[in-house]
Order: sequence, then C-alpha cells, then structure tokens
Amino acid sequence: MNQKILTMAVCGAVATGALADPHVFTIYAQAPATALPGESITVEIWGQVQSPQWVQGTSMIAGFGIDVLGTGEISNVEMGQISEWAAGFGINGFVQGFNVVGTSGGQLHDGHWGDCWIGDCEGDRGNPILLFTILATAGEWGEMVFTPGNPNINGGLSFYPSWDDGLSIIGPNDAGTSLVLLSATVLIVPGPGVLVGSVLGLALMARRKR
Repeated sequence: MNQKILTMAVCGAVATGALADPHVFTIYAQAPATALPGESITVEIWGQVQSPQWVQGTSMIAGFGIDVLGTGEISNVEMGQISEWAAGFGINGFVQGFNVVGTSGGQLHDGHWGDCWIGDCEGDRGNPILLFTILATAGEWGEMVFTPGNPNINGGLSFYPSWDDGLSIIGPNDAGTSLVLLSATVLIVPGPGVLVGSVLGLALMARRKR
C-alpha cells in the first residue's frame, strides 16, 4: 500500500505537478481571505484529480474521507453540509475541539444499476468538485487556519476512470497515487471602531510618556 501524503499551508491555491506519481489527488480548503471578530464564515473543502486516466465527461469522483483541522484564533466550529452528489453515502463529521472529524461521502458509478435506471447516468462528473463545508466563527485577533488531514483508512479521495465501470483509483492507498492536502488561512481584521479605539489609546499612551 502506497501512502504518500503531502500537506502544504497555502492560501487556497491548488498545487499542480507537485509529485511525480501519475495520479495526484488534491484536497484543499477554500475560505474568505479575511473575517471580522465574531463573524461566521463558510469553509469549503474541495477535491481534485490529476491523472492520465481522467477523461473529462467520462470520469467521475467516487468518494472521499477526510478530517478538517482548525488552528489559530477560532471561537467555534460546526459541521456544514456534504455536497449533494456524495450525500447518499455521506457521514457527517463531528466536532473535536476546533476539528471536524470523520466526514466522508461518495457516489456509485452509473453502471451499477445495469441500464442506469437510477439517476439516468447523470452522476456528478465535476473536477474539481466540492466535497463538503464546515462553519467557523472568528475569534478576536490573529488568524484562523483550516487544513484537511487524516485521510480515511479506505482512502482520502478516489475516482472512476469511466462512469459505467466500478473500477476506481484510490489515493493515497493505491500504488502510483499521491494525496496533496492544502490549507486555507483567514486573517481576522478588527472593524473600523476597534481600529479607531486602538489608535486613540496609543496616542494617549504616547502623550502620558511625554
């Protein structure tokens, strides 16, 4: 079993050609660049596949299993929603501290039911694709960082090369696969009233020193 996982702290960018394996899976967080103190934001967790066997319009994401680890000045975290395409086999994550743990989901290949009598062969074939969301509330000052981590023992992300075939490629479990995990950072920016108060406070301190 191959277990090649690369975690990178970047602000929403997706790595391309990060590893030499032919099948590079990426799970990345997207969030607003800034938030006000006490503001609630939505953090999106996305999946992407780079593979010579991915054929646009024919291939489809099979499933995922990943935690989201929250660090920094976070006052609250909640599970959001699993995307509709994966909700039929979805398991909501639960909160541990500022982490959302154990979220997973997936879809059957469209050939599973013979002549596609369920779903009319219309599985979601997006790539990249939204996996799920979490909700977070900003603290008073500093930054919040949200990092996908701890891929499920059965795989962090997988895809069907062909929508009518159950054969899937699973990262980072299968040979020749790698899983890249990218975090998102949110800067907590005080509102104008807080900034004015801080400036006045500094000015008063300077006058007292003189």
